[in-house]
Amino acid sequence: MKNITLTTNGTGKQVIVNWNNVEFAKETSSPYGDEYVEVHFGDQFIDVKETLQEIHEKCLHALV
Repeated sequence: MKNITLTTNGTGKQVIVNWNNVEFAKETSSPYGDEYVEVHFGDQFIDVKETLQEIHEKCLHALV
């Protein structure tokens, strides 16, 4: 299980994500130009402040 900690975009609170349950993550932006990453779990997703590069590095360092 690869658990990583990410920061939600709306509230700035931290959330632990089991990366094994993630289908994909994509960079996107709001109509106001704010850039963020969507992390998708099937029909649901969360918006996080970390970049794809930061998430990739966290996954590499996560315990297996």
